[in-house]
Amino acid sequence: MLQTRLLAQAPIRQIAAVEPITAETIKHIYQFLLIVVLIATTACSESKKPEQASSEIRVIGENVYVVEKPRKTLIYGKINEAFVTELRSAAKNGRTIQIMSQGGDVLAGQAAAMVIREFQPKIEIATFCFSACAEFILVEASRYQRIDNTANVLIGFHHNPLIARKAMSSKPELFEACFGKHLRAFESVRNLDSDFLDFQIKKIDLFWEMPFYVNQTKCSTVEINYKYDYWLPTSQVLNDELGIRFKKPLCADLGPKKCLLVIQNIPSMPKKNVAF
Repeated sequence: MLQTRLLAQAPIRQIAAVEPITAETIKHIYQFLLIVVLIATTACSESKKPEQASSEIRVIGENVYVVEKPRKTLIYGKINEAFVTELRSAAKNGRTIQIMSQGGDVLAGQAAAMVIREFQPKIEIATFCFSACAEFILVEASRYQRIDNTANVLIGFHHNPLIARKAMSSKPELFEACFGKHLRAFESVRNLDSDFLDFQIKKIDLFWEMPFYVNQTKCSTVEINYKYDYWLPTSQVLNDELGIRFKKPLCADLGPKKCLLVIQNIPSMPKKNVAF
C-alpha cells in the first residue's frame, strides 16, 4: 500500500528544462522512483510514526531530481549548478535535506560545501554518496553534526585533486594548468591528514609509477591508472581518520560479501569495481 500511495501522490513536474525529456531521462526517473520507494519503506520500518508518503517530485533538467516531503527535501543526482541551487533553497528555508548523489563537478562540490557552511542545515545521507558528495558535502556537514543516514548507505571515495597532484608530481606546470583551480577548491573544504590520503591511495590502488598518457595541450586527455573505481570505508575508519560519525551502519560495515549484495539491489547504482 505504501508504494501505491507514494507513486500515486507524487506528481512529476519538469522545471526549467533546457531540452525535452529523453528516453535516458525517463529511465533515470523510473530508477529514482524505485529508490524513493526504497527510502520510504526503510523509513517506515525504522519508525513507528513514519512521515506521510505524499510528495512532489520535480525534475531539474536531466540530472537533478527533487522530492519535497512534509518535513524534508530529498535531492538526488549529479552535483552541478542546479543541485547547488536546490540545496541553497532548502537550506535557507530551514529544511532537513536528504542527499543522494553519485558525485559531480569539483567546483560545484565546493559551492555545495559553502552552502552547508553558511546555513548548517541538517543533512541526511540516503542510499549512496560518492565522489564529490563524499569529498565535499559529507565532510563539510560532519563539522557541525553527526551525520544521519539510511541504514547500509554507501559512502565512496576515489581519485581527487590531491591524488592527481601526487600522480603528476613530475609535471607540476601541467597539473597547475589542468587541476590547479580544482585543488584550491578541494583544499578549501578538505584539510586531509596525510595518513588518510595515503590510505585512500592504497585502497584505490593508484599506479602513478606506470606511464600515463598526457597530451600537453589538452587537459581532458590526462589519464591516470586505477585498479578500483571507489573505496568504500567503514564507519569506524571515517570516524578515526576524518572525525565523521554516523547514526546508522554503513554498507561497508556489513563486510564485502553482504555489501556487494546491497549494491546489486540498488536500482540506479552504477556498476563499479569497489575496494573495501
